[in-house]
Amino acid sequence: MWYVPDTIEDLPSKIRHECRDEDDMAGYTWLKHDGRSFGQQIVRDQRLNVDLETFYLANAAEEGNGWSARIVGRKRLAEFKNQMSVLLYFGIDRSGHIKQKRDSTGSIYYEGFTGDIGSFSIYIRSDNTHAEVHHLGVHMDEGTVWKVKDRVIEHLITRPTGGRSRLGDIVESNANVFVLQLIMHAPFTCDVVLTEKTRKDLNPFLGDHLTSKLQTAAEAFDARFESTFTLSQKNYTQRDIQVAQAALSNLVGGIGYFHGKAIVDRGMVDDKTGLTISNQEREEGPFTLLSAVPSRSFFPRGFLWDEGFHQLLVQSWNADLSRQVIDSWLSLMDTDGWIAREQILGEEARSRVPREFQTQFPHYANPPVLTYPIARFAKDADRPETREWLSVAYGRMIAYYKWLRRTQKGDVERWGRSKKLANGEGYRWRGRQGIHCLTSGLDDYPRPDPPHESELHMDFLAWVGWMARELAEIAGVLGKEKERATLLKDAERVTKSLEVFHWNEEKRLFCDTATYDDGYITLFPLLLGNLPVNSEKVGDVLDVMEELMTGHGLGSLAPSDPLYGTGDNYWRGPIWVNINYLALAGLKNVYASQPGPYRERAEQLYVKLRGDIVKTITAEYERTEFFWEQYDAFDGRGKRSHPFTGWTALVVLIMAEIY
Repeated sequence: MWYVPDTIEDLPSKIRHECRDEDDMAGYTWLKHDGRSFGQQIVRDQRLNVDLETFYLANAAEEGNGWSARIVGRKRLAEFKNQMSVLLYFGIDRSGHIKQKRDSTGSIYYEGFTGDIGSFSIYIRSDNTHAEVHHLGVHMDEGTVWKVKDRVIEHLITRPTGGRSRLGDIVESNANVFVLQLIMHAPFTCDVVLTEKTRKDLNPFLGDHLTSKLQTAAEAFDARFESTFTLSQKNYTQRDIQVAQAALSNLVGGIGYFHGKAIVDRGMVDDKTGLTISNQEREEGPFTLLSAVPSRSFFPRGFLWDEGFHQLLVQSWNADLSRQVIDSWLSLMDTDGWIAREQILGEEARSRVPREFQTQFPHYANPPVLTYPIARFAKDADRPETREWLSVAYGRMIAYYKWLRRTQKGDVERWGRSKKLANGEGYRWRGRQGIHCLTSGLDDYPRPDPPHESELHMDFLAWVGWMARELAEIAGVLGKEKERATLLKDAERVTKSLEVFHWNEEKRLFCDTATYDDGYITLFPLLLGNLPVNSEKVGDVLDVMEELMTGHGLGSLAPSDPLYGTGDNYWRGPIWVNINYLALAGLKNVYASQPGPYRERAEQLYVKLRGDIVKTITAEYERTEFFWEQYDAFDGRGKRSHPFTGWTALVVLIMAEIY
């Protein structure tokens, strides 16, 4: 935590701690992060007139399991003479203990023990010999250490000294959380070291030795990044490569460990509306999740369909880490095959989510994008450990596939549909309310209002067909030929059903059964490769794609649509990187690579779209130092949540042409 120690007024808004949009940062981003042992981050706090650069390095002394961290503070505007208060806190949330001690020089350090890492010691050193040092030790109940900022504010407000806020230099007898305060003028450097045992010689962990080790780690990151994505070989500038490094680093640097209970409502469901009609909310768990997040400030938790996109990039960088994350998600599957679309685990996570969005419903689905990175691992199944892992993951995804088809069925018998196609297939997203269909991932994309049980949702059917083909590929690698044949038949039936139930001959487009919008949903049979390359309908879908081209990427709805830009204007015009990635993947992997009548046109669209989306994201990062949730269809400016380094980080794979 940090703040300017010149007043105790309005401390809650002035003490920085968790990422918050209202802090109005000029930027904060991981410049480099390898997901395991090294990270470099810049935080630009324009209101408090300080830039903080933080570094992390595991095992700096090349022995044991310790780590070193460095905090470098610099003034943004030299004419301001304010000091900065840096608060470093350390706590034990569960079993174990931690104690504050002093060494022979009087400097504070900490010793403790946990079952996870055993004995440890923590040391803090600053290059500012005039730093004013204060401390606080308090007891906090299990599961509440995340509220340490509130505890510090409560302490400071009740103990002001001469109008300036300093900790009271007290330690409660049963303290398990300690706060060390360093008050100093910038520039300053502060090193924090954790070792497995008490040490007298800290030189291998900090100072010049740490500087050298950090430089070596940064150079190793650069070399590994280039060998993985080969961007310099693709003639990208050094600045473009730095933007791509930041995109990857923010995604892997945002991977977090979440633990706690979830609120679930397993009450009765009205199948006509797809809504729960008897409130049976209760806590389930606790559950544990290792996951990336879409946005550290606005969406600091796991989202199911987002994570499928996230892991496409993570697995390209660190396959073992990606498998760990996927395993963690699959461990959340219940006995029916359901995984909650949003993981809001515990009180801390709930504190960042409006109450009406906290409850999860076991009949609500989400696009099965997690299949995508799992299927990618099938290409490396010659390694025994990968093959074994793939077999387990495949079994879990088959359970999810069956759950999707069983619980999200649409009515293909009534309204004359059975006469159109025997044994046809159709699906309907449950949980729609008004103009919103959050379960589809496309939120306010135009659909009938109010919802009706007769609806069949074309994007859902396209997802099912795509998932069947991906699972069939895995089944083939695993030697499960009978299952592979069944899955391919499922995919074939989906293609037929798409053309029978969702093709509008008059408008020459694919659509839901009750709407005819030119937008993202219309593209899904091409995005997901459901259409044969020689189908004349490929040309029609490419027509819609061209209509959605904005010069900055594919917009989510055509400007000619009467609902364009209306309502929340969330998925009604703006550009979304995940759908643009799917479009590029469909073009590159299928329609621009396989012989067919639309191959040349698909190639041209691919080149244009790829150039547009890369230019948009890199230019906006250069202008704002943020990656954004979405981009404006007219001028390419970033919109809504930022930094948003979930699926927007797919720009790295787009640049590297990894689909």
